[in-house]
Amino acid sequence: MTSLRVPSFWFVALVGLLVLVEGPAFAQVNPPATTQSPVSRFFVLSDLGERTADPIWQSELSAIADGGDGYLYTTSTAGGTRGYGTVFKFSTTDSKPPIVLYNFDLTHGAGPQGGLTRGRDGNFYGTTYKGGKYGVGTIFSITPTGALTVLWDFRNGKVVPVPVGRLPTEQEKLDAAGSYPVSAPVLVGDVWYGVTSSANNQQYGVVYQISGGQYHALYQFKAADVAANGNFAVGLSVGPGGSLFGTTLKGGLGWGTIFQVRGTGVSVLHKFDAASAQSMGVIQGQDGFLYGTAFKPNTSHGLVYRLKPQTQAYTVIHAFNGIDGSGPVAGLTQASDGMLYGVTKYGGVDGKGVVYRLKPDGGDFSVLFNFNQNNGRYAVSPMVEHPVAGSPFKDFYGVTYQGGAKDAGAVYHLNVREYPTPSHNSFYRGGTRAVSDAVVFVKKGVSAFQKDEKGREIPMDSKGVSVQLFCPRDPHIVQFVLRTSMGVDGTPATGPYATSWGTFEYGKWHTDAIGFPNAYYDQAPGASHESATTFVTIFDHPKATIYSANARGWQTIARDFAICNGKVMRVVNWAIGAAWNSAEGRLKEPEYANFSIEAPSATEDSTAWSDSKLQWINTQLKQDGYDPVP
Repeated sequence: MTSLRVPSFWFVALVGLLVLVEGPAFAQVNPPATTQSPVSRFFVLSDLGERTADPIWQSELSAIADGGDGYLYTTSTAGGTRGYGTVFKFSTTDSKPPIVLYNFDLTHGAGPQGGLTRGRDGNFYGTTYKGGKYGVGTIFSITPTGALTVLWDFRNGKVVPVPVGRLPTEQEKLDAAGSYPVSAPVLVGDVWYGVTSSANNQQYGVVYQISGGQYHALYQFKAADVAANGNFAVGLSVGPGGSLFGTTLKGGLGWGTIFQVRGTGVSVLHKFDAASAQSMGVIQGQDGFLYGTAFKPNTSHGLVYRLKPQTQAYTVIHAFNGIDGSGPVAGLTQASDGMLYGVTKYGGVDGKGVVYRLKPDGGDFSVLFNFNQNNGRYAVSPMVEHPVAGSPFKDFYGVTYQGGAKDAGAVYHLNVREYPTPSHNSFYRGGTRAVSDAVVFVKKGVSAFQKDEKGREIPMDSKGVSVQLFCPRDPHIVQFVLRTSMGVDGTPATGPYATSWGTFEYGKWHTDAIGFPNAYYDQAPGASHESATTFVTIFDHPKATIYSANARGWQTIARDFAICNGKVMRVVNWAIGAAWNSAEGRLKEPEYANFSIEAPSATEDSTAWSDSKLQWINTQLKQDGYDPVP
């Protein structure tokens, strides 16, 4: 591993205090923008399908449950040692592969589609679409360590044997009707509630409950009631007051319904038509309204709606246009900030789906991230919000159906912050190679440009350094600098020095960023940078104007941390300085020197190496008053 060297004509130990001429560390055309905008960063925690018996292919209604232990728990429809799906967990604090807790085996179920819900006992509850004693699905519970218990085998009309001479009761027939559940049960008090998509071998479904360990069906969707109540029930959600709401994919006007469970029946609140189409789920917001998404393949890009239960007033609050997403088959998540967050299966820049958010009234719609083949595609299940350890923030986690390294899905982490909008994106020309490898390319003597509103190229600076990182997943560079100066009396300066963007201290590293609160986001809002999906470049040209006009020598040493998908891949070191020309009584022309790249050696663990660098970065960021690298 290459270490940083200091040129002989620069000075490390400095004494004294200087008042500096103000000047920016980054060449700029415009001052940093002051408007706030949502800035999101996306990390792939794990590529599914990379390891033998990995979970693969998470389906539409796969709920993710918080285990309260730093792990999130859910299911996969396929994969595992037998290919019938898994229960697995993944960490919110690292990018280690998911841990499979249970491999389904037909006997205990197969093809779980609904994810998990955490119970008051600390265990998790879910369903399988197939398998079990009768082959049409099960309800199960599983401990955090993977001990699974089947609570109910759905029967698809096969009534439990009754004593000779007695016919099955209507309740026994109803209990036997359900089959093929596609969602996990939900908890109200101490009672579990859920729905099945079918009943008695027909796509109608039932509403059921488990109370005191006993299963009973409360209501069956029937052929005679299809137009009134719908059929093919797909899921339930619990409102803040314990109310139960759900959706069907069929019936009503032909495109499904929104209903509320009332005792042993349902009350329909809305019937979808061909324009609004089918809804895979609904949630009750903090304001009491119901929110959901609807999408009919091949006819529209889909929409987000809200419904007032008391009046049944239905409003479309956003209609997707393809560029901002298409196919919102996943339900919504209302976060702690009150905003609604969701994902789409299609659309966006690459046609592989987006992450989006909007206000409950439909305002401030933003695309936060565009999926692509590399980082996941076809996001079809809702995200979950989870606190960030050691931080006041909460981030989002999810799993895509496909995409990633093996096209079997990806576990991802998304954070969203409100930060100053970067004022411009630059581009660079010229320069000569200083140092490079397969990950970073560093040039000196680079000229920076920016285009104005008429498309004209405006020169920003020249003779600078550009550091470019090649990374297919969320590339970033964070820069730190150390400055020294020789005073007029020949004594090295020490202590604080003032600039237009802050006060710093000679001989100490500090974060080279202008925009608060996080240097990680576009390095410094307003600073010269160039970014795209697969690379990022930053530009810098430290100048003498930052130092005293009477300085008898100055230096700026930079450390650029190249971060890919949340992992430090390289550290680029470089420096520039000017020595004193005593014969002419002036500073010499500045010179660049000591370009080097730090990388883990062949025998080092790259994750451990990255963690050590991230620790250094975050210690420095905290000292300088910035948020940590997410």
